[in-house]
Amino acid sequence: TGKGGVVNASLMGSAVTALVNQATAYLIGGHVPQRLGSDHPTIAPYGTVFDTRDAGKQVTLGVGSDAQFRSLCAVIGRDAMAAEGSKFARNPDRCANRRELNETLSAAFREWDRDELLKALAAAKIPSGAVNDMADAFKQPRAEELVIRDGEGQAVGLRQISFKGCPEGVDGQAPPLSPPPHFGEHTREVLGELLGLDAVRLDELATKGVIG
Repeated sequence: TGKGGVVNASLMGSAVTALVNQATAYLIGGHVPQRLGSDHPTIAPYGTVFDTRDAGKQVTLGVGSDAQFRSLCAVIGRDAMAAEGSKFARNPDRCANRRELNETLSAAFREWDRDELLKALAAAKIPSGAVNDMADAFKQPRAEELVIRDGEGQAVGLRQISFKGCPEGVDGQAPPLSPPPHFGEHTREVLGELLGLDAVRLDELATKGVIG
């Protein structure tokens, strides 16, 4: 049409829409969900965080099918968990026995170094990932590309504008972004350009302590 439009997106509407699975379970089945932490309400193990042998290093899983669960059990040497008739063989059974499932997997994962475990899971095509702290997160190349640095290479901010293909930007070119200003850094420019104050007047204001 060649005309723009107004898109209304309230915080309330966005939050309710984000409920997705939990809302469906309530609206259709009348089930009021309870706290599960990062666990998925209807798939297990999915979203659960597990410790590894490395102190403080954790992994999370996204096992979305019984076939993936069988592969997981094969990797960690717990094939019996996925055997026919096991209380964990089918996803509904795993959800019903979630606590025991997580305890059993926790014990198994503590036998592995995190990086070795993730490499083995990736080779078996099992969705998984590391739980990183800030230091680990910004060691990732894709995260580093979003950091804004000053002329001396010091990190001064984070690129927070979302572009298609970010951080490459639009058509493969990330728009140049300057670091966030220091307090009062552009006071003279703003007063001069927007209010038309000349250098003499600005010096007077500075002498009186009105501006820095």
